[in-house]
Amino acid sequence: MSLLFNKMEATSQIENLMIAANVNTVINGLDYNRSLNLIAYAAANLVLILDPQAIHASIPKVLFSLRGHTDRVNAVQWITDKALVTISSDRSIIIWECQESPRNPQSWTHKVIPDAHANAINYLRAMCSGGTLKLWQGLNVESIAYKDELLFGKNLQETMGLIPYGEKHLLMAVGGYDMNIHIYLIPRIPFQGGKTFKYKFSLLGHMNAIRAFAFTESVGADVRYMASCSQDTYIRLWKIQPLENLSAGMGGHQDLKQYESKTSFILLDEDEPKVYNITLESVLSHHQDSVSSIQWGSTIQNPLSLNDFCLLSSSFDFTVCIWKADEETSVWSVESTLGAMQGNKHAYFGAQFLSDDHEILAYTFNGAMHQWKQVEGRWLPQLTVKGHFGEVSDLEWDQHHANLISCSQDQTTRLYSKYGADKGWFEIGRPQVHGYDMNTVACLPVQSSVNMPSRILSGGDEKVLRLFETPYSFVKVFNQLNPDASSIQLRFHETKSNEEIEQMIGSEVKKQPLGLMNKPVLVLANQNQRVDDEEGGGIGPDFDPNKILSNTKDKADEIIEDLAEPPVEDTLMSKTLWPEQQKLYGHAFEVFCIATSHRGDCAASASKAKEKKYADIIIWDLSKGQTSVPSCKLAAHNLTVVQLEFSKCDQYLLSCSRDRSWALFKRNAPDLLQFTILKKVKDAHTRIIWGISWSHDDAFFATASREKQKSVKVWLGKSSEHIGELFSELPEENPSATAIRFLPTLHKGTLYGLVVGLETGDLLFWLYNDSGKMWTKVYQVPVYYSHCDAVRRIKFNERYATEDGSYVVATCSNDHSVRLFKVTI
Repeated sequence: MSLLFNKMEATSQIENLMIAANVNTVINGLDYNRSLNLIAYAAANLVLILDPQAIHASIPKVLFSLRGHTDRVNAVQWITDKALVTISSDRSIIIWECQESPRNPQSWTHKVIPDAHANAINYLRAMCSGGTLKLWQGLNVESIAYKDELLFGKNLQETMGLIPYGEKHLLMAVGGYDMNIHIYLIPRIPFQGGKTFKYKFSLLGHMNAIRAFAFTESVGADVRYMASCSQDTYIRLWKIQPLENLSAGMGGHQDLKQYESKTSFILLDEDEPKVYNITLESVLSHHQDSVSSIQWGSTIQNPLSLNDFCLLSSSFDFTVCIWKADEETSVWSVESTLGAMQGNKHAYFGAQFLSDDHEILAYTFNGAMHQWKQVEGRWLPQLTVKGHFGEVSDLEWDQHHANLISCSQDQTTRLYSKYGADKGWFEIGRPQVHGYDMNTVACLPVQSSVNMPSRILSGGDEKVLRLFETPYSFVKVFNQLNPDASSIQLRFHETKSNEEIEQMIGSEVKKQPLGLMNKPVLVLANQNQRVDDEEGGGIGPDFDPNKILSNTKDKADEIIEDLAEPPVEDTLMSKTLWPEQQKLYGHAFEVFCIATSHRGDCAASASKAKEKKYADIIIWDLSKGQTSVPSCKLAAHNLTVVQLEFSKCDQYLLSCSRDRSWALFKRNAPDLLQFTILKKVKDAHTRIIWGISWSHDDAFFATASREKQKSVKVWLGKSSEHIGELFSELPEENPSATAIRFLPTLHKGTLYGLVVGLETGDLLFWLYNDSGKMWTKVYQVPVYYSHCDAVRRIKFNERYATEDGSYVVATCSNDHSVRLFKVTI
């Protein structure tokens, strides 16, 4: 490596602009560290560290990710102020510890306990799907080791709780599918010698599987309270206190039998001087479905009785509740109920108090986080981090490079944009919520003298492509939140101002009952509504594109009001869908990839194929307004076409396939939509070709393959008479490449560059040294900013590329995350 490239690698810098991903659909997938004011949550195989006040007092940001597990993370929990434990379906336990600043990713270290269980570990402290509970103990992180285990077999236990008991023991409560709360004593490390687990008794009462426990701190004379929740919809409160507290009020009698009943149990041990009593204190009933989590909070700093506590619960009935005991009667009741009362509702999997118990963070079945803050007695929604909860299959920048659109196997298409000058990137729209897994998305430029927003063309596990147009609500939100509104002020209509549109529109979109997509309600001059109800989308037959959308008959609350910050989850789900303009029929199987021309006159698409006759590429004529038709079909491949890309000049179309070949097509004439195959290279690689990319000047194109050696190859482009001939190969440092992208400009005006995404999630930057005729790796994205699974797509934002070698790059991966970085090399 030359001195020049050594210097580049040493001076390369990276800034995390956005990491977007939702919480895994698991219980205990999120935990809050009050002393650090940090949130750790599980996302695919990763643990993400979220600062709820990273940028400003109320603006959150994911700081970095902790990568170590090889399968889904099933639970996270802070065990000390600076130590975090995670468990996974890969059967391992990882203990993460920060040595210095917890917000510095380089200060984190971890200890892996591989094969901690024979089956996937589903519950912390630590329970596997095979019904085995294992105990791990240590005086510090380094000394933590396996101690003992309990076998429950088919009576799967899914929650545990530990509190100090007496001088020598810990009390462990275990609950699960047998509906009982099993009480064990565990000797503390200095007093271990005999049995590790001492079974005492089981608390009866719940009528379905137990989901969670919560314990208060010690109150008064060594008194604690335990809350248990269950799938039977009830919460039970138990009082744990020394027997002497009861006997003092009964003349000092210590006859244990008189304190035993169906709801009162005596807890004693020969090694402990005190005898304890556990009594059912109350049964709370309000939820209509399984209660998924509970947590104690306090209304005062040093609570003296049970009435000084409040209780937070979340449920599958779509609600989060705050419970409080009446000061006079001590009867517990719901003080506040939060959650979606109507519309798109999702079961809550967990909820926690933040900071001073006047903020609540909860997450739902789809991993979406909901946050509320109590202001003058009212709980108000707050801005949270959003993202996908399934594999992210594709992403694309719009024509203005102001918005980033991604699609996922979670059946949604999401749109991210910048919020303010320095407040980060957030999801501001959810154009499509579909009934199929989404495979591909592309932006269709709109040629206009004003800044018209791009349209979206998407494809999923169905035979149809869907074209979406921008609703006025998105234009309004973007202009309000966009820091560069003076230079990129989007216009909804080419000839009429946004203010004129605002006055004319009552509500331009109407949400589907099932939330699949929007019906555009289009009212013409004669005020006759034209809505195509077929599959809930499309446009009326008499649609006149020169008329203005209007629908004053819809409710006024369908319009998004002026926003001071990005929309919250409820708004994203219900009011940011885009109306479907048309469907494109032509494929026999599920659509797998789409590409649009830079001028917006056509699109290319391909579907999944196991035979040559189904592997055709369809060229769509998008220049005919509201009716897009196939212009031609291109046959070149024998199996599924994986990716398509038009050259920057729009005269060439490049494709790659599972059959390990790539094909190059050329327009028959600059303004025609007929293409002819120019060249095809069979067996261009020895494994499937996952990615292709044109250079900024179309002088080269690159291919990325899954093979272990020579996985990235560069081929001559349009500027050579030997177009399509092999030019060079990257060194054998890119095993199993899954995505590739040329730098958007010559690096510092002289060098071509490539970014390669690997199956492992790593991202590598390469520059071409023309004098040495070789490619050299100049930078690798640090592990704490990298993906942990196959990189699916890499896209540069050309608007932010600078001459000094600074680039903004977006990536997506099978690890559920969309990432945005600023890299200087």
